[in-house]
Amino acid sequence: MTHHQYGTLKYLLSNNVYVNQKARSLSMITFGSLAKRGWINHHNGLIIVTEAGLQVYNEYHNAKANYRKIEKDISEHVRSLLHIGKLLTIKKAG
Repeated sequence: MTHHQYGTLKYLLSNNVYVNQKARSLSMITFGSLAKRGWINHHNGLIIVTEAGLQVYNEYHNAKANYRKIEKDISEHVRSLLHIGKLLTIKKAG
């Protein structure tokens, strides 16, 4: 599950979304992927999260953080990006 799918499922669980009204504001790529997987369905125009969708949502929501198995130093590319970010912050502050 992507973070976009998770966010859309969370929105659908906490709001009443009707096919002909609010569904226009959702990303159709993410919305379509949820429908294709069977995680959402509609009943009388109301979009509902299926049992499978609720199970996947809960698994993602309750998952532990994904840490590295082996601790390593950051790469030179990441180090340069962090340095550029620090320079931009200093430039904005100055």
